[in-house]
Amino acid sequence: LGTALGILLAGAATAQGGTDDCVAPTILPGEGSYTFDTTNTQESSDYTEGTCADGDNTGSNYTGGFNHDKFWVFSVGAAGNLTIDTVGTPWDTDLAIYSGVDCSATCVVEDGDSGGNLNSSVVIPSVSIGDTFLIQIGGFAASEFGSGLLNIDVGLTASGPCDSGTTISGLGAFAWDSTGVISSGFVGDGGNCSGGVNQDVFMQWTAPVDGDYEFDTAGTAHDTIMAIYSGIGCAATCIDWNDGSHGVHSTTFAYGLAAGDPVLIQLGGSSGNEGPGVLNILTTSIGNATCPGVVNSTGVGANLVGFGTNVATDNAFGLLATNLPANQLGYFIASKGSGTPVVVPGSVGTLCIGGGQAIARFVAQSVGYSNAIGNFKVMLDLTTVPLPPPMAGAIVGGETWYFQQWGRDDLSGTPTLSNFSSGLEVLFQ
Repeated sequence: LGTALGILLAGAATAQGGTDDCVAPTILPGEGSYTFDTTNTQESSDYTEGTCADGDNTGSNYTGGFNHDKFWVFSVGAAGNLTIDTVGTPWDTDLAIYSGVDCSATCVVEDGDSGGNLNSSVVIPSVSIGDTFLIQIGGFAASEFGSGLLNIDVGLTASGPCDSGTTISGLGAFAWDSTGVISSGFVGDGGNCSGGVNQDVFMQWTAPVDGDYEFDTAGTAHDTIMAIYSGIGCAATCIDWNDGSHGVHSTTFAYGLAAGDPVLIQLGGSSGNEGPGVLNILTTSIGNATCPGVVNSTGVGANLVGFGTNVATDNAFGLLATNLPANQLGYFIASKGSGTPVVVPGSVGTLCIGGGQAIARFVAQSVGYSNAIGNFKVMLDLTTVPLPPPMAGAIVGGETWYFQQWGRDDLSGTPTLSNFSSGLEVLFQ
């Protein structure tokens, strides 16, 4: 098998073995695919990860330590978007790219498994003629070494997969497939989307009517990452990004869209996951607002909306709280009654549900933390409403229920302080 692999690789590319240290790396003649072999290479004691020492140690960008590493230098011959990957290498690679020609080079980007099948892939946008990069490839673990492929390509236009997304319309479920796709490196204008999406595919969608919308990957079998952008193609700017905050599925939101607003949707996998998936697009406008949320440490009050369906027998109703302090514990509460807002001891917020009726605390179903952008979303089980015994039961058609989110606000400066979201009234059918 090893001999056959060597023959296959040699037939596909030019041999450019790389050097065992960063002092005098192998100079590559240009773009193309190059074979190399790290079987007898040692880990570089002077440059194990250089200035690309891993910062997050999570997901597909995690690098294990560049075992048995080799070095090359590549000079850009044409302006465009530079893609460097190890696709076709039969072992788990780590890849780091530095600006420079030797051990004094500074980190640009590193990657673990964004190329799929434990291969690495990076995209450096908008490189110029004469830009020079030091390339480092090694194994994720000491047992990962052997014959491999280094692939280098400069796209001569500023466009990419983000300019050729599948056009979709309306609400509902849409199929996508990332099998064998190489990561584009697209992050729009950065911001909350700077985390990127691995092995990504794109869809272009237009809001059918004014409103708030949810985009999620529920129904997809593998771990997903997704991002949504305002605009068309590669010029679109970041709206929201999510790396599976609800299990393996990702959920993003766009608020205040007007009919005709274009949205670019980017879908992919986490930690090298790939395959067919489902994109769901739905509105988040179920119910009517009641009392407003009191200002929290973000400077605004938390807002609560319903999404899914208010048909009780469908049991597909969820709650989304936004404008929460980031990474704070909380859960949802509900009652058949609504009342005059009252301040609860220990809270700066007001409780406006109850009004003499019992209050259900969805602790088991919904307790959790708001995400990094202050969102907290849960699908409720309408067949099991945790009212005090013996009143526990189900939500049925014809009933009106009132909801709020309760949560901590440690960022306020008082660790035990809490607050409530706005209230939401929902008539179930």
